[in-house]
Amino acid sequence: MAPKLLEQVNTAAATIAECEAQIGGLALAEAKGTKGATEALAELEAKIAAARVEHAKKSAAHKAALVADRAALEAHQTWIRALPTEALIAGITAKKCADLCHAGGCAIACGIGVCMHPRRSGIPPQHQADRTIRDNHHAANLEIIRQEKDR
Repeated sequence: MAPKLLEQVNTAAATIAECEAQIGGLALAEAKGTKGATEALAELEAKIAAARVEHAKKSAAHKAALVADRAALEAHQTWIRALPTEALIAGITAKKCADLCHAGGCAIACGIGVCMHPRRSGIPPQHQADRTIRDNHHAANLEIIRQEKDR
C-alpha cells in the first residue's frame, strides 16, 4: 500500500511545484493590468492550496501505510516462522525454490526477502545466528541430497 501512496504524494508535490512555477508570470501580468490575470492568479492559488491539502493527506496516509505494511510483514514472518520445517521446504528441488517462497520472501529464511536456497546461496552472515533459519537451510539441503540419491 505504501508504494502506491508514495506515488500519490509525489504527484501532489509535482502539481504544487508546477503551479508555483506559474505564479511569477501571472503576478507580473496582474501588475501590468492584464485582463483576467487577477482571476487566473486566484484560481492558481486555490489550486495550490488544494494540492497542499491533498499532499498533506497523502503524506499522512503514506506514513500510516508504512506502519501497517511493516506490521503485516512482521505478522507474516511470525506466521512463517511458526510453520514446521517440512512445510517450509515442501516442493524444493535443486533447481526450484520451495512452494512457499515468493519474490518478497524466502520460506527457508522465515519470510525474509533474501533467497537462502541451498544450491543458490548460503546463509548470509547477519542471519547465521538464527537457529530456525539454520535448521530450515539444513533440512532443505538434506531434502535436495535425498532427491539426488533417489534419481
